[in-house]
This record gives sequence, structure tokens and C-alpha cells, in this order.
Amino acid sequence: MSIKVYVVDDSAVVRQTLMHLIKDDPAIELAGSAPNPLIAGPAIRKNRPDVLLLDIEMPGMDGLTFLRQIMEESPIPTVICSTLTTDGSRMALDALAAGAVAVVAKPRLGLKQFLEESRRELLQTLKTAARSRPRRAAAQEGEAQRLLVQRVQELLAAFDAAPKVPRVAPAHAAAALADLSALTDRLGRTGASPDAARSPRQPAAPPALKAMAR
Repeated sequence: MSIKVYVVDDSAVVRQTLMHLIKDDPAIELAGSAPNPLIAGPAIRKNRPDVLLLDIEMPGMDGLTFLRQIMEESPIPTVICSTLTTDGSRMALDALAAGAVAVVAKPRLGLKQFLEESRRELLQTLKTAARSRPRRAAAQEGEAQRLLVQRVQELLAAFDAAPKVPRVAPAHAAAALADLSALTDRLGRTGASPDAARSPRQPAAPPALKAMAR
């Protein structure tokens, strides 16, 4: 049984190129395509695809907002394909956090050539995505908070291990404090606290560091 893929991308070139690439693989079937999520939404709710290939920058609604809606309603394995999702970029991390099972970075120039040259890798990504079982947003949020708490524990342990604050390299200290500040702000919004994230044997963070983190 073939894998049904639905493409959502505002670029006609991308949609046409992907249609051409997909139709040559007997294991994959193009279930449809749309230039934006507003058109795609009703279509995929009526005929659910096995995999969604989704852009981010589109008119009417961006891809991440659409992805979050899908993950809240009825999760579909989704591969993000966008010029914004380069390796390690904030947008790529946000897409994975929102529920995407894979992220493919496409160039701004030479797009058609890139897609044709990356055909094998892209098709394999779609096949792998079809075997995944994405969870609803609530379950993903729980996992994200667990990782967040783990990161806070690591940061606090690093501060505890430093004999004195002046001995910490200024650049590293500033980066760590900025990271800790962002994490404590997020934990505050979820109703948790940095001290609640540490293990029972870990001492509380020095008051000076807590003040600097704020």
C-alpha cells in the first residue's frame, strides 16, 4: 500500500517539482497539494494523508501555526521543508518542538535543482516519517518540560561546581546566565520554579546568581 503525501507550499515550482518526484516512486502517492494551510486544512481533514510535507512561510497562516493545530486535533507525521529551517536554526528547533518528525532545509536559489538532486534523501525522509507515530500536543508539552527541567538542573549544577563566580570566564558566565534567565522565565510561565527542577541532593543556587538570572 502506497504512502499518501500531501504537500502544502505557496511556491508553485515546489509543488510541481515535488509532484514530479513523488509520482516516480511506486511506494509514494501524492494525495494532493495546496498553496496555504487555509486551503489544505479542510482537504486533509476530509481525506487524511499518511505524511504532510509543509512549508513555513505562507499567506493566510504560517506552517508552524498550522502544525500546532494539527498536533492538537489529530496528529499527522509532518516533514517541514523550508528556507528558514537550516541546521540548528531556531525555526528548525521550533518546528521539531511543535511536532514535526523531520526538517529539510531548502535553498532560496536553485530550488528546483536542489529538490531534484536531493530526491532520494527526500523520498526516504517521507517514508521514514510515515512509520512514525506523533503524539498529541499535550504529550509533547510534557516531554518538552521534562527536557527543560533537565537543562535547568545541568545549569545549576555547573554553577554549584564553580568555586567562586569571579573564576568563571566572563563570556561563559554571561551566556550561561542568559540561558538560565530564559529557562527560569519559561518555567515561571508553566508554574514551576528553578529550585523545583533540581534533585533533592543539589544545594540551592547562590542568591547572587539568582539575582543575576533575574
